[in-house]
Amino acid sequence: MRLPRFNLATASLAGTAIVERALLGATTFAVTILLGRCGGPAELGLFSIFFPLLFIAIAVQESLITAPYTVYSANHTDAQARRGYLGGVLTHTLLLSFVTTGAFAVGAAAMFAIGKSQFAWVSAALGVAAPFILLREFARRVVYAELNPMAAVAISGSVSLLQLAMMAALHWNGNLNAASCFAAMGASSAIVGGFWFVMNRRLIQFRNAPAAAAFRQNWSLGSWSVATQIGEIVRTQMFPWLLAIVANDATAGLFGACAIVAALPTPLHVALSNILLPQFARELKERGPAGADGLMWQATGWLSGVMAVYFAIIVATSAWIVPAIYGADYQGTQHALIVLTLAQVFAGASLPAARALFVLHRPEQVFYAHLVGIVINLTLGVAFVHSWGITGAAYATLAGAVFKACLGLWWYLVEARRQLKEQGMGELRPHAFGGIGVTEAALEETA
Repeated sequence: MRLPRFNLATASLAGTAIVERALLGATTFAVTILLGRCGGPAELGLFSIFFPLLFIAIAVQESLITAPYTVYSANHTDAQARRGYLGGVLTHTLLLSFVTTGAFAVGAAAMFAIGKSQFAWVSAALGVAAPFILLREFARRVVYAELNPMAAVAISGSVSLLQLAMMAALHWNGNLNAASCFAAMGASSAIVGGFWFVMNRRLIQFRNAPAAAAFRQNWSLGSWSVATQIGEIVRTQMFPWLLAIVANDATAGLFGACAIVAALPTPLHVALSNILLPQFARELKERGPAGADGLMWQATGWLSGVMAVYFAIIVATSAWIVPAIYGADYQGTQHALIVLTLAQVFAGASLPAARALFVLHRPEQVFYAHLVGIVINLTLGVAFVHSWGITGAAYATLAGAVFKACLGLWWYLVEARRQLKEQGMGELRPHAFGGIGVTEAALEETA
């Protein structure tokens, strides 16, 4: 059994990807600090309430467009076919942009109708910004599919610099709020995403692009994944909405501040996810399930170790770190911060197994694990929030993360053992999933 090493080449790719995500993460972190200090918990609460809605659109894009593109693009070795496939999936992104903008526009109109003008302006700003943010995300994932994270660094670095400059101008003029932050995010993404499109226009063919065929193929792989990602967003981001309903926007802002600090390693999670998906696909194609299994456990070990170190740092600094970052209005958040950070440890430990299951064509198992986490969150969340506020919300988040991680790892072990056994016995029995048979021939077509 040949096991791949998480070697210097892989570490270099992962390191570059982490830098790229850190650029975007640092920019978002700066936004929350400025909002938290200048606008107070209420303005940060608005940002925390609406930001997850943007995640839903990005999750749909990743699951149904860019992640399947990463898996299937290698099949299109002919330059003309590759241009057509890229044009087809970009058409999907444009359609998703129209739907997203329409949804935010309807939300804004509804908020204006019931007198929630602050909510309405934030929704309207997101409606304008969303298509450009989705274009930027599309460009990032295309270059990741080519295992070229340096290009992603250029994209994200440019967006970050432009957005920070715009935010500085907004702060200087006294106009920095949740709505203007989303507007700056959209404007910076429009500039960089537009530049990427112009520079790569010759590689994209819209005429006679197989958009319908590409969607059917992508849906067969991504239908479970999109449900999984939306479920994860609901599971992790439901509490700002719940706290805003039960208490007020300021309480949601307190929870949002803790969640942001606890989730500071998220760029590491996302970066490794971006790198692991194509790496798993290649390992599965070149070395079979044994190679993918070795990479999964090594990635799990590295990520778990890093998250354990971060948890220890948070425990040591939890008494003062949130007020030091966001201001004196955020006192009393120590307990919630520690619990939310522990939830992030479990989330990080389960990420490589989830990506491996996707490549093994078993994303439905990842969805079921997330579904259990959602049920746990909803079951405990309402009661805990009513009784203990943001601390109760933190414990409900932790419970959902633990159950999700344990189920995901267990299902991976079952599936990996099954495929390793079949490989050792020389069996080529297809595993049916959405019309895709996981035989050696099928792996050659999808990896």
